Amino acid sequence: MIGKEILGYRIDEEIGSGGFGTVYKVSKTNASGTYVRALKHITLPTKKQYASVLNSMGGDCSKADDYFTGVLNDIVSEIRILSMLSESGIRNIVKYYENDIIETKSPKMYDIYILMEYLTPFPDYFESHTFTVRDVIGLGKDILAALISCHDKNIIHRDIKDDNIFVSQDGVYKLGDFGVSKALKDKSRAESVKGTPNFIAPEVYLGKEKYDSTVDIYSLGIVLYKLLNKSRNPFLPAFPSPYTTDDEDIAFEARMSGKLPEPPISAQNQLGEAILKAIAPRSGRYDSASEFLTALEKAEESLTEDELGEIVNVITPINAVPQRTDASADGYSNHFDETVAGEVLSDSDETLVAPLDRHLFDTIASPAVMTATASEKRSESAHFEAPPKPAVEEPIASSGYRANSYGDTVDSSEPPRVAAVTKKDLSWLIYLSPVIIAIIYIALYVFILPRCAFNTTIGLIEWLFTNPDEIIDAITDASTVLTPIYVIIGLKILGWLLVGGFITSLFFVGHTLQNKRPKTSLDAKLIGREAYVMAMDLHEQLRLITDTDAKAAERAMYSVCERLKNESEFGTGSSAVINCENEIAAYLKAIEGNILGLYDSTTLVQANKNIEILCQRILGKLKTRIELKKK
Repeated sequence: MIGKEILGYRIDEEIGSGGFGTVYKVSKTNASGTYVRALKHITLPTKKQYASVLNSMGGDCSKADDYFTGVLNDIVSEIRILSMLSESGIRNIVKYYENDIIETKSPKMYDIYILMEYLTPFPDYFESHTFTVRDVIGLGKDILAALISCHDKNIIHRDIKDDNIFVSQDGVYKLGDFGVSKALKDKSRAESVKGTPNFIAPEVYLGKEKYDSTVDIYSLGIVLYKLLNKSRNPFLPAFPSPYTTDDEDIAFEARMSGKLPEPPISAQNQLGEAILKAIAPRSGRYDSASEFLTALEKAEESLTEDELGEIVNVITPINAVPQRTDASADGYSNHFDETVAGEVLSDSDETLVAPLDRHLFDTIASPAVMTATASEKRSESAHFEAPPKPAVEEPIASSGYRANSYGDTVDSSEPPRVAAVTKKDLSWLIYLSPVIIAIIYIALYVFILPRCAFNTTIGLIEWLFTNPDEIIDAITDASTVLTPIYVIIGLKILGWLLVGGFITSLFFVGHTLQNKRPKTSLDAKLIGREAYVMAMDLHEQLRLITDTDAKAAERAMYSVCERLKNESEFGTGSSAVINCENEIAAYLKAIEGNILGLYDSTTLVQANKNIEILCQRILGKLKTRIELKKK
């Protein structure tokens, strides 16, 4: 991404990244000067997220696409809120400039770019600058000014925390990241549980009652309390006593119970009282951000210069911060099977580097909890040492075991499971509807309409002959003549409606047949587009390895992705086709295991060669698969 131009700005450097996106420093220069901005890039979904949701949707790509369309709508809501607040000219909210959303298909993904004001995250500022009680009050007043504007527009931020506060060059504190904000309609109260547990209000976390905008006041109160309490949340052991994770759990439970803590260490005065009221239960809390702001201003006036000038933080030199050097620290070793070959594979060697002993996607999170991909996790850890080379695993035994619907190996003596609830298939109604409409149409035009017209004509003629004296009156009375005609016209209209219904039903039949998915085999390790999704993820991991000795593996993996992109879906067909697909799945799993070897100089060349060979085998199996499907 570095050097690329987005929305007219050149990407200069990466500021930070996480599971849901990356933020870059961008700039542009023209005749009027140089402009520096922050560009937030969100890839939705990541390859691993798509694989997780696709698997949980039974391989149905349309359902997975619908799921991520909903996630996209949430992000669009955040953009709209940012745009609305920026147009209002609110000084204490991160300024939004522009956005762009680029959609790609096969599978459907979105690249979302949000251009915003370039600011310093508050945690970074706090660690590198001397911070006093006066500064804490200033932060509180700035963020309260932002909350007043939000609440006036019926917007609850719902995720006030130090990570979502930013500092401008002129020292103004600004509120950002409206990803979980909620626009209230008609002053109604929100119901969903959103926010960060360490700062969340009890009524939000417990879900016992609806909540209002004062939950933002509570969260800001926790932020201020922590800043004035040596970076410790309420109810933790007093500084400098050490504390454990059990202490954190106890403190959280005490806070959720509605108890009030002791005032923070650096605010044993009116300022502390003002903050304690902000984090009180709803009945004792401020009713508005304006009320909290007034209390802070009065508390500031009551403090002496010595009290206002008290330093509340300790600046830690960067060199004193221990760096992570173990692979497991960033989740890397847990993401892959630690299986690297003990020797280079030969082209004829069929021994797998990493035997496939379970479904390739069993360990992926559920759709509701999306995690960062391995590549994202690696980018978050600047200090990384390659893990030791693990031993070669033995291939799984095939006798006495069978694969269940999830691809796990289970004892063959175990009786097959029966679903507790079955959903009736009513698709036969779609296929039957054209037949029913055709029968009605034939009955109308062959029997009803001719008979009606015949009887009407005969009846009219008989009446004219039997009542010659009333002919003039009958002609004068239009209803006598037109009523039979109306009946015939009505039947004609009904006939045309039936024709339209028949054509429409044929369309639905064709649509159903086109989208009807063939029954997948219980023995299939991969179904639908899972092979392609996994190949793309592996190629992305290889692409991030900059060592030139690994580029051959990347090129080989790219060829596999291109082939799988145009392949039909996995999981259907004869047993021979399924066996071929399962071998491809095993090769993909083996490639995943070898990628770790590329991070170790002693196994780099060997792992690169192994990946090349495994990719060649995949391409060969894909040719075999095509031939088997033709039979």
